[in-house]
Amino acid sequence: MVCPITLTKFVGTVSLGLLTGLSYSSANITIPSLQHLPTSSTAARCLDEIKRLSRKHALRLANIANGCVLIAFFVSPAHRKHPYLLWVSMVSTLGSYGVDFWFHRDIGLKEWFLSLVRDTQLLPSGCLPAKTTSPKKEDDIVVVEAEDKVNGESVQKEMEKERLLQRTRSWLTGTALAMAIVGLWGDREFRDCHHRISSAIATHSPQRLQASHNNCHHHHNLSGNFTTSCRPLSSTAASSAGATIMSPFASSNSYHPDRLATVLTQNKEWATKTAQEHPDLFPTLATGQSPEIVWIGCSDSRCPETTLLGLKPGDVFVHRNIANILHPTDLSSSAVIEYAVKQLKVKHIVLCGHTSCGGVAAALGNKQLGILDPWLLPLRQIREQHLDTLQSLSTEERALKLTELNVLAGVKVLKQKSAVLDAIQERGLCVHGLIYDVASGMLRELETGEPDEVNRPPGPGRCLRDGVRGDHTESGKTNPNRESTGARITEVIQMLLNHGADVNGQNCGSALAAAAKAGNIEAAQLLLDNGADVNARISESPFFDKYGGAFVAAASSPGNRRMVQLLLDHGADINTHSLHIMAMP
Repeated sequence: MVCPITLTKFVGTVSLGLLTGLSYSSANITIPSLQHLPTSSTAARCLDEIKRLSRKHALRLANIANGCVLIAFFVSPAHRKHPYLLWVSMVSTLGSYGVDFWFHRDIGLKEWFLSLVRDTQLLPSGCLPAKTTSPKKEDDIVVVEAEDKVNGESVQKEMEKERLLQRTRSWLTGTALAMAIVGLWGDREFRDCHHRISSAIATHSPQRLQASHNNCHHHHNLSGNFTTSCRPLSSTAASSAGATIMSPFASSNSYHPDRLATVLTQNKEWATKTAQEHPDLFPTLATGQSPEIVWIGCSDSRCPETTLLGLKPGDVFVHRNIANILHPTDLSSSAVIEYAVKQLKVKHIVLCGHTSCGGVAAALGNKQLGILDPWLLPLRQIREQHLDTLQSLSTEERALKLTELNVLAGVKVLKQKSAVLDAIQERGLCVHGLIYDVASGMLRELETGEPDEVNRPPGPGRCLRDGVRGDHTESGKTNPNRESTGARITEVIQMLLNHGADVNGQNCGSALAAAAKAGNIEAAQLLLDNGADVNARISESPFFDKYGGAFVAAASSPGNRRMVQLLLDHGADINTHSLHIMAMP
């Protein structure tokens, strides 16, 4: 299927081509052949028939060409009314009707018009005045005498006159044909319109398919608000009730030679249209942002989060990188998450991978990629951990499985961050792992697991470090006065340990490191007696952790010599933490 306007131009151009060919062949082949006929009378009758049929078909082709070109001009949008269409029509009219009248001007305008209508058969024969003819003579001798009276020189002159008419017509209509071809190729409507319709069909978008016939910018209605509850997210959330926003979809074949200039123009059109449909949107965004979702995704250009979620500007706080990898030590992603959770108070954290991911494909291979190699290291480690499972799958299934495992690993990293854990406990923050299918545009949520560990209220194994520091009461609420005595802290630690707290758990940091930092000998002794690892380091951030382990915490506090000696007596390795000690002021 092609654009009707382009199809109309194409039909007009073909008609001009046929008209030019007809005139050229008549002038250079058909009429010169009449000279080889045996008698002048036969040549005269053949010439009259050629003139009538040539005139009939030439003017009909001219009508088709002019009609198609003018229709294409008048139905085109204002910015598509190319002047060349008018010039084509003018030259074509001049080459058909203008030339025909010029070579028959001796009979007068009225008689020329009547002969034109009669030869082209535009009206029924009964509607025209009868043509004046001599009575038909049925006697063969009379007919032969009439044939003998035909002057061969006059026939020759008529032939030359008709040849000149056809040559002039072929030159003018050929000029119009050349203009039509150059114009049709220059505006590239045929290819661009076909591309837009194909894109609309490929994306299953009725709105884009309808808009593609307008030969200008095309938009797509996207509506809906992201659900704020903790139920699983799905792509159907994008179709729920809410505001509607128009998003520009630029064709890959731009009409403007400068792509940036094209998108800037489209931006102005989009901004104007959006401001008209949603007058409060931009003024509201200018005062600040309050998104409910923080989106962590891949940098792939095929995964625009706001578009595929059906949301509008201001609804999503975004961080994207190659293969949506979450490094525990990545300051960029950590800063985004910290700001989104603590300052913006988002309700959902979405970690989204996608099919056909180039980063996943690279991780499945062993090629050296330069700066990407250290970045993809966690993904390749996941591949090695699940090598047997991945090798049993097909190539496509292997890539999808690694994508899912990468998302699950990222969710686990998210749930180890103290800001995220506190938000889950205090206000029900939800963490989601999604997979986006590039081929269908659909989102699918993964089962991230560990619901009990993440969502349970404060208790054993969750805040043992805070119990050491005296930050929480027995009910789990923060105690701003921190009036717990050393004995009371020891009792809290013992209670937590009795209820199954992990003495080496690090969800909220190292309990032994907290005791060492605070100089609480009794608490540290209790933890060591219950199997605390004196050389353990905080796994969440091995290079930038708060204490760097119990020994560093003790060594960094002035007057904490007894704690240092206690840790050394229990096997603290000074070499393990030398880097941290040297880095301290």
